[in-house]
Amino acid sequence: MTTDVIPTRNMWTLYAHYLSNSDSYQTSYVKLCDVASFQDFGRMWNHTHPKLVGDPTRAVQIQGRRITSWSYFKDEISPEWEHPSNEHGITYSMRTTMNCDEVYTLWETLVTHCTLSTHLNDLNGVQVYRKSNTVRSHEPGLLMKFDLWFAASVSHMDIVEWLSHILPNYSFTHAPRAPAR
Repeated sequence: MTTDVIPTRNMWTLYAHYLSNSDSYQTSYVKLCDVASFQDFGRMWNHTHPKLVGDPTRAVQIQGRRITSWSYFKDEISPEWEHPSNEHGITYSMRTTMNCDEVYTLWETLVTHCTLSTHLNDLNGVQVYRKSNTVRSHEPGLLMKFDLWFAASVSHMDIVEWLSHILPNYSFTHAPRAPAR
């Protein structure tokens, strides 16, 4: 039995990020895999254990280093502000406390929209950050941050409309991308 490969419209790359500062950022992430087909996506999703990113009881490590963030970028765009596709773009962010299931669902929604090409054409990538290591007694989960990276050509109104359609219960704020370091 042969299985036909079903390509995605864009190639996407999953990156894992380690703790960094502005001096070490370019060496603080590692490319994990490329997703150029729906079969690639299934393998990536099943082998990266995406639910662990928001799990307050466990940490993900690669090569003995703790992962603090995952990113998913298209067409060989690196998750750096200095990349020409990101340099003058806009970032939409949400920073909130979430439980493990909420983190997983939001990350799954964003990555799935990327893979299915049901995102805005100017979306370059998405990123999820684990901003805390423990859950405070009065909060439902870990402090998390989600970033959506857009090219400079994107319309603010298009982003707002798209986000209200796919993520009606979440509030993202936007800011111009910081100048290159």
